[in-house]
Amino acid sequence: MGGGPGGPGARGESEDNEELVREVRKVRDELHDIRRELERVADALDD
Repeated sequence: MGGGPGGPGARGESEDNEELVREVRKVRDELHDIRRELERVADALDD
């Protein structure tokens, strides 16, 4: 693996983790938008 804190690969793993966090947040936001849109569609169908 990448070693302990400050060890070989520590910076690369940190950057990978930051990128993964950004991607997960992006997907979370997109999922939130999709859920809201589905609620709007469901409400429109109920009317």
